[in-house]
Amino acid sequence: MTDLFGEYYQFRTLVEDARRDILQQVPFRPDLETKDEYLNLIVNLTNEEVQRRRKVMGFKNPDYSNQNIRIIRK
Repeated sequence: MTDLFGEYYQFRTLVEDARRDILQQVPFRPDLETKDEYLNLIVNLTNEEVQRRRKVMGFKNPDYSNQNIRIIRK
């Protein structure tokens, strides 16, 4: 499926492709951030990019509002 800008995404490699593209666009800057801060940034940006691509591909997030979900804390 393509969007208006001609981007093409494959669902089976969605996360890997998004992470690769984010790593190319956001280089590590040791003078401004620690390695842990950089890795957290990459994870957050990758998650946002995956969500964006899923929307472009026409996938909707599942609706869990009718589920009985309990969070168990230890």
